[in-house]
Amino acid sequence: MSFNLLIDPLPDSVEIKGIDYPINPDHRTIIRILLILEDTTFYDEERRQMALFLFYKAMPEDEAAAFEAMMEFIRCYKKEEKVKEAGKIAFDFEIDSDPIFSAFFQVYGIDLTEVELHWFKFMALFADLNDGMPALVNLMQIRTAELTNDMSNDQKLRLLALQKKYRIKKDEDPLSYNAGLADQMMRGG
Repeated sequence: MSFNLLIDPLPDSVEIKGIDYPINPDHRTIIRILLILEDTTFYDEERRQMALFLFYKAMPEDEAAAFEAMMEFIRCYKKEEKVKEAGKIAFDFEIDSDPIFSAFFQVYGIDLTEVELHWFKFMALFADLNDGMPALVNLMQIRTAELTNDMSNDQKLRLLALQKKYRIKKDEDPLSYNAGLADQMMRGG
């Protein structure tokens, strides 16, 4: 399935085996789901169950298909084209919550605590944050920057020190990998 934000109606359900299941498509719900999927204090099955419970208004019978449909929605129906680079997480919805809030408020005038944005709208706006937002954008640029041959040794050392300081440290497992899909989308994946 492909989706065009300009011409397609925003989905408020997902289709599983020919049946439409109503969902909770707002940005807060999806961010909560992503945070739950990354939370290794719970067992994998508990995380899946909690995520599905938040996402669906009526639980589908086929939980495996329901989980896959949920993850496709979270990816905004975009195909995974790039594999996440180890240690190159650009942002984290929990760690970076303040600069994300600030970025939306400063750039778009949107108070994320007072509105319910459809996830697809949220991600389109999030992906388009630009250099006008130094706090969040600078963190993301530092976290994903590559060392190049044209950098001086001092520049390389400074970049490495900043990357060490601002690196997001998360345990990697299959569910947290899926939760990092929004990160991939920000990097064009």
